[in-house]
Amino acid sequence: MNAFTTSDSTCAITYSLGSSHAWLSYTAGALSYSVSTSGSLADVNESPGYTMTVTGYLTNGPTGPTTSGTTSFKIYIMNPCDYATITASSPTDQTYYVAHTTGNTYTYPAFTLAGTDSSLCTVTYTHTISDTNVATIDDTTRILTMSTTDYTKGSASPGTSYTVTVTGTITGQTRGSATTSATFNIKIINPCLTATITSVASSDYYYAEGTAAVS
Repeated sequence: MNAFTTSDSTCAITYSLGSSHAWLSYTAGALSYSVSTSGSLADVNESPGYTMTVTGYLTNGPTGPTTSGTTSFKIYIMNPCDYATITASSPTDQTYYVAHTTGNTYTYPAFTLAGTDSSLCTVTYTHTISDTNVATIDDTTRILTMSTTDYTKGSASPGTSYTVTVTGTITGQTRGSATTSATFNIKIINPCLTATITSVASSDYYYAEGTAAVS
């Protein structure tokens, strides 16, 4: 902030700041201030901003409006999420065997954010699956669960392919919507198409005429 001037340069000026905020530190003698927000988005105010009024008094003069001067300025605390960028991760294709209950989950990697204070921002995920009967996704945990007992959904290796698209959007943006997507495949194999069958030797059975069989 710029210092006030007086008609007599020998007269000292005392300053006061009319506004007080937890995130604002003001040093009157040095005519300086610093802003340190709470590490959250609670103090964001891009419009209309915070109005700061500085009043200067003649230190050794009389009090009253004729011996004081004021100036105002604004502090705008910007939303870092408005300026953050988002980059999609690279999920890998998954293979699932119909009716199997092991190896049927996959957590796809989180998307990354970049930009000043982008750590304050979060990503909201949504998804689409070309066939919702073969898998589900929890958008909060990013966990894909593959589960079907319908053998017609699969084929021999490398399997029938189903497309999964996951979309990430930066949460809390007020200037547009930064969104990006990633795509991967679920390959479903019908294990019965290549399974082998082994016969088991049976014992002979004897029974007496007129009685039940004895094994």
